[in-house]
Amino acid sequence: MKRSSYTGLCCLLFLAISCAKDAPSQEEGESKSDFYGWAAGKVIKDAEGWTEVVIGDYPLVLSVPHGGSIQPDHIPDRTCSGSTTVLDTWTIEMVRAIQQEFKQKLNKTPFVVISHLSRKKIDQNRTLDKALCADKTLEPTWRFYHDYLDSLLRYSSENYGKTLFIDLHAHGHAKQRLELGYNLTATQLDYITKGWDLPKITEASSYANLLNMRPTLGIQEALIGDYAFGTLMQDKGFPSVPSKRDPIPAAGDDYFTGGDNTRLATSGKYPQVYGFQIESNRDSRNTEERRMEFAKRLVESIEIINR
Repeated sequence: MKRSSYTGLCCLLFLAISCAKDAPSQEEGESKSDFYGWAAGKVIKDAEGWTEVVIGDYPLVLSVPHGGSIQPDHIPDRTCSGSTTVLDTWTIEMVRAIQQEFKQKLNKTPFVVISHLSRKKIDQNRTLDKALCADKTLEPTWRFYHDYLDSLLRYSSENYGKTLFIDLHAHGHAKQRLELGYNLTATQLDYITKGWDLPKITEASSYANLLNMRPTLGIQEALIGDYAFGTLMQDKGFPSVPSKRDPIPAAGDDYFTGGDNTRLATSGKYPQVYGFQIESNRDSRNTEERRMEFAKRLVESIEIINR
């Protein structure tokens, strides 16, 4: 082969390789950062089907980190100090009911991210170091969940402005009520009822961004007023704390204040996002009929608070 022909062939091969490298594949085209091809109802999953993302067209992002039951044998169970591995039963079924109700009532789709893996293997409501314990096999799975959660929050904010975030969980506590976690302790909720230290508590809460956007709305009205989410749900047959009727957990009551997902999603990183963690009680989720009723009342309440 002549040198000129050889040189020309090498150039062609180089160009072909460069173009192939630069051209996005279908998987790359569905990048979590560029929103390529996103449309309401589109479902994106990781390669194993362990994480499910649903693109929406309504300013609500729902996260379901502890409802999965898949337990790959090759992944060791989480056993590090402080690990919780209990399943949040029926929470995936609850978010399905919520999706269905949004579609039927409003012809809208909320944004959703779901972990189908068991909490024994990964905790998607924890920072990376606590989510996996010592074994890092599932680090790409953790990143897939949280990178897409980041994208859903940004996409919703960019397209709809103010966005509500809900991290959906389940509790097994004796008192049958929804526990709403605003990143505030029982003591801080008590201070709200007394009107003490409200600016500091407002800033610490998961409603800080909302109250910055709506300066005429105070933390008392937002959390325990007539149109607070807990009050609305209480009035619709789902006892809730905090709410106007039940503003603070009593001494000795079990109560979840909120987790890592809620803290991050409602932080200054996402200035148009506000929200809370819902710890659903058994009576709100243990039958299909009750889940459908819960979804109906939740959608009605969200329409009011997310105006």
